[in-house]
Amino acid sequence: MLLNMNKLLVFTFCAVLLGCSGNKKKPVVNKPTVITRYDPSLVIAYYNVDSVQERFVAFKKENDQFKAKETAYQKELERMYQERNSFVTSNDQKAKAGQLSENQILEIQKRVQTMDQGIMNYEQTQGAKLDEEANSKFNVLAKKIEQLGKKYSELNKIDVLLIQGTQSPINYISPKMDVTKDFIEFLNKN
Repeated sequence: MLLNMNKLLVFTFCAVLLGCSGNKKKPVVNKPTVITRYDPSLVIAYYNVDSVQERFVAFKKENDQFKAKETAYQKELERMYQERNSFVTSNDQKAKAGQLSENQILEIQKRVQTMDQGIMNYEQTQGAKLDEEANSKFNVLAKKIEQLGKKYSELNKIDVLLIQGTQSPINYISPKMDVTKDFIEFLNKN
């Protein structure tokens, strides 16, 4: 019996060696399983974001307010540059005519540097403030549009509501899926 046990061990050992030697299997690559389905009742629609920006009353109101603030900012900046340039021009003429002492010229140069610094500070602080305010307000509007888009989709049994515009990744979508006009009316009512 011991002899049979030894034979069995030798046989098993050889089988394992043979199994490990020439028949190497390639490792199995786990590919993700993608489940696709076709649903003939799937409803896809889109709205044009440029049209929303033009005709959504809340967006137009915010945009008009922003443009007014931007115009005021630009006018103030132009006024500051004009004041600086007038100061430089008038004193440059006086210097060329020999009407200014060296001390006066140094004082004028310091004042021009102060004016330049004031302009730069205004551009940085007021420009950044204007940008921050615009981003904040338009982000709030974007969130409202997103929420109303969900509500609109639920009410109209739309499964996918896409946004089409100059920056959207949609190359083409059939015009029969365009709900822009109806969606804008919904936005303005809500």
